[in-house]
Amino acid sequence: MPPRPTAPPRLRLLARSWPTVPCRSTTAGNICGGSGKDRVAEDFRSSSPGTTMTSKTSGSITTSLSTTGKLCSVGSSFMASAELSPVPMHHSVLLCSPRWLLKQEVPKVVNSINRQLREKSIKTKVGAFSVLKELVVVLPDCLADHFGSLVPGIEKALNDKSSTSNLKIEALVLTRLVMASHSPSVFHPYIKALSAPILSAIRDRYYKVTTEALRVCGELVRVLRPNLEKTAVDFKPYIGPIYNVILGRLANQDQDQR
Repeated sequence: MPPRPTAPPRLRLLARSWPTVPCRSTTAGNICGGSGKDRVAEDFRSSSPGTTMTSKTSGSITTSLSTTGKLCSVGSSFMASAELSPVPMHHSVLLCSPRWLLKQEVPKVVNSINRQLREKSIKTKVGAFSVLKELVVVLPDCLADHFGSLVPGIEKALNDKSSTSNLKIEALVLTRLVMASHSPSVFHPYIKALSAPILSAIRDRYYKVTTEALRVCGELVRVLRPNLEKTAVDFKPYIGPIYNVILGRLANQDQDQR
């Protein structure tokens, strides 16, 4: 077995004779989300005027020193020199995350989609509902303040005689996803407007439309009665119609029961 290679004698001698650099420990505080207990060693070796020398890295915190010896943290040099408390890094990350940036665009997206839902093109409406579905999947609870403006488009997609099966399915899938990812109180003002077209879709002759309508109906029951102790909406007027339409669908043997 060959012998393990070792450093040349000159390098070993240089490592032993390397001078000790004077350092000063400084509390990291909240820089980059620190807890304030970590200590960061700063290098005070002299450098040429107007230059900055980068010191060692402690954890995820990288510091540097100017010729005056003041702490200059990446992204926080002004706050550190002014002795201000910088913003924790995790807050900065959240404010710059793609989801946060997308959430700021939700009102514009909803307004644009509402305009598209008023168009006559079926393909345009299907595409609009598809965009909303993806938006809800990526950002649950993002439509809490905008669902009311979408209700007329959903109603029209389910009630209009010119609507195709694909359009009805897209509208029903969107309704189910929104109901499943948002608080029940969001839908209480619109239960009366939504229940009729949903129950009507359960009677549709195309089994895929019926299947999606039944799934939405399951979420509708949860919205009507989110818990057994108390509820903010009177659910009794809706129990009879829901029960009758489901029972009638099960009793109908002339259609596909898949």
